[in-house]
Amino acid sequence: DVVLPGGLDGVELAQAARKHRPGLPVIFTSGYAYQYVTRLSRDFSDFFWVPKPFDARSLSDRLRQALG
Repeated sequence: DVVLPGGLDGVELAQAARKHRPGLPVIFTSGYAYQYVTRLSRDFSDFFWVPKPFDARSLSDRLRQALG
């Protein structure tokens, strides 16, 4: 999720994970509108996105894209 409790957000978590596993595919999800989330001064161009609420097909499509 993009918005997480405790001060660390999803982008920071993904960036930390990619330090250990470069090229790790990341799919973000959020209940907030995409336009709101992208205004958080974060670069989402290197990540995949699936908005909440999502159905199984939307998630599986995005998983296929992320895993190539």
